[in-house]
Amino acid sequence: MTRMGSRLAKLARMPWVSLRNKLEPPVLVLAYHRVAELSDDSIGMAVTPENFRNQLIHLRENFPILRFEADWDPVSRPSVVITFDDGYADNRASALPILEELRLPAAFFISSGWIGSDQEFWWDELERIFQGRGALPETLSLDAGGIRGEWNTSGPETRARAYRELHLRAKGMAPEPRSALLAALRGWSGRGQARPSHRSLRLDELKALASSPCVTIGAHTVSHPMLSGRPKAEQEREILASRKDLETWLERPVDIFSFPFGAKRDYNAETLDICRTAGFRKSAAAYAGQWRKGSDPMQIPRVFIHNWTKDQFARKLTLFFNT
Repeated sequence: MTRMGSRLAKLARMPWVSLRNKLEPPVLVLAYHRVAELSDDSIGMAVTPENFRNQLIHLRENFPILRFEADWDPVSRPSVVITFDDGYADNRASALPILEELRLPAAFFISSGWIGSDQEFWWDELERIFQGRGALPETLSLDAGGIRGEWNTSGPETRARAYRELHLRAKGMAPEPRSALLAALRGWSGRGQARPSHRSLRLDELKALASSPCVTIGAHTVSHPMLSGRPKAEQEREILASRKDLETWLERPVDIFSFPFGAKRDYNAETLDICRTAGFRKSAAAYAGQWRKGSDPMQIPRVFIHNWTKDQFARKLTLFFNT
């Protein structure tokens, strides 16, 4: 058998996905949010600094690490891209030093409305109110932010049910009614104190993050709504104002974007039209998948990374690349 025949026979014995990965090398885009040691992380958004460093070491040892904004068409083997969403303060304090130590690039998508604020992101505040330690009133009666109703909050299961329902409602809200909802919930619960551990970047921290040669900054709306739940004009304001804020602060163009939440139900054809018309080069979604040559650059899939050890992370990557 010729060398070419031997190679083709070997490829024929491989599972179809592995064969496709050989012929059309994928790019796997990883979505992080936080690098922090948290006493309670019920949402599962944080990776500890130790696990983050070990995850990146595994990536550096096994894959080309690409910049999000780069041209991926020439890739010749499976590759990885590192991204962060939202703009937590620990992106600068904990994630950046590790990225710089290992000389790895990452894109950070920033929700500009929280920069410099001492308030928690709205989803963190909801989590703190409903899932924090201590007692809550047994009944929640609401008439705020366009939401009117009553919920049983006497036990863990009923509180969790109220939390899930209000989280879903808050996702699609405009900033003003959502702020009214949160103010009412703070008054009802008595849990008004924001956690410093959950704050966003201050402006000087954002500038320091953006100044690193490892970092590319992207837009992520102003108030982090579910874009598909908002009218097109409001979507446009959220997307374009976020970019304008960042470009003004950083004095450089911002031409990449990430959809808040990012599942296919969380944005729509109007969102894509706005991003294309605005001249964004790429947009990141958040549904599982891989980018391959010819994929839509405005709907790049990503996988959500959790607080896995190096071995767990290696096994997960194998699954991600082979699905």
